[in-house]
Amino acid sequence: LYQKIEKHLSDDPNLVYYGYEYIRFQLNSLKNRWAFWLDSMRESINMINRIGKKKIIEQFNEFQLTIENDLRTNYFVKLIVESAELIKLGKYYRDKEDWSYAYDCYKQAGSDQFYSSVNYYTSTCRQNLNYSNGLSSKKEFKKELLRVKQSIEKEFQFLNHAAQVAFEIGEKNRRLGLASYENEYSTQVKEKSIIWNIFDGTITNAIGSPIDSKDLTANKYLLDENKVENLIRRLITNKCIY
Repeated sequence: LYQKIEKHLSDDPNLVYYGYEYIRFQLNSLKNRWAFWLDSMRESINMINRIGKKKIIEQFNEFQLTIENDLRTNYFVKLIVESAELIKLGKYYRDKEDWSYAYDCYKQAGSDQFYSSVNYYTSTCRQNLNYSNGLSSKKEFKKELLRVKQSIEKEFQFLNHAAQVAFEIGEKNRRLGLASYENEYSTQVKEKSIIWNIFDGTITNAIGSPIDSKDLTANKYLLDENKVENLIRRLITNKCIY
């Protein structure tokens, strides 16, 4: 099956537009899917003397049919169905500044709720694609980043909960005189929190701080705070700011 798929990809003249690494990503995905299928069939394979070969062959034929169908019908992503693999392919295109293909990868990966934070990269790709649109593109970019920030806040909630659970388990084990892995797990949670904080800070800088009426009253033409608040409301109504 591998050789068949490899030949099919290599012989397709349209794939040359996707870059020289594209086929390697596809074949790596095929290997991963094959390994996952083998793992799911481990019990059946171990019982081959009892259940016979027929059931296993039927399952393999079903697996092969799924692969061939994905290869034929999934435009561009083809065999790459895991979000983590799509993110890697997206990075390949982002490094090449091929924003259109990178955007396609990140957009599909971001549809998975566990990878929603990747929408940051979806936004940056869209910003680069629409750079010629100037201010309107930047406004759309910042709106997208606000949604990404919300996803990161959910990740922080999960990490805080995980840290609390780790602490409680560690305390329980300590009282029972058992070995505790709380410190190791807490270290992992802290490391992830640091990374997400950096990510969150980057997005905050890109979005900018919200405008407060008090911030503008230092200007000699805007000494009246009520007038400043009216001005901000008009700017929001006219979609000059968000």
